[in-house]
Amino acid sequence: MPGAWVTVIPILFACSPKESAEQAETSFARNVESCICRYLDVEEDNYSGLTYEFFIDDCNEIVLESNPDRYLETLRSEPEISELRCQEYVQPWLDEVAESQNLQDNNRKLFDELTEVEPAEVKEAVEE
Repeated sequence: MPGAWVTVIPILFACSPKESAEQAETSFARNVESCICRYLDVEEDNYSGLTYEFFIDDCNEIVLESNPDRYLETLRSEPEISELRCQEYVQPWLDEVAESQNLQDNNRKLFDELTEVEPAEVKEAVEE
C-alpha cells in the first residue's frame, strides 16, 4: 500500500495545470519586487551607492535568468518604490541615500574650497 502513494504523487504533480500568462506576469512581478526588497534591506546596512533603477534592472535580469523556462524574455516589472510591499526597508534606504548625498555634497564643497586657494596662499601657510 505505501508504494501506491509514491506512484500517485508524481502523477498529480506532472498533471498540474500550466501557469497562465497572467499568473506568470504576477509571479514575475512579485519575484522582482522580492529581489528589490532584499537589495533595500542589505543596502540599508551596507550602502554601496547603487540606484533604485539599478535594482530594477538587475532584479528583472536575475528573475529571468533564474527561471528561463517559466517566464517570457519580454516580461519586465518596474514597481514604484512607494508601492513596494516592504515599506519597512524603503525609508531606511532613502535615509541612507540622503545621508550619502549630503556627505558627497560636503566633500565637493570642501574640495572646491581647497582648489580655490591661490598657490601663494598655500606657500605662505606652509612657511608659517
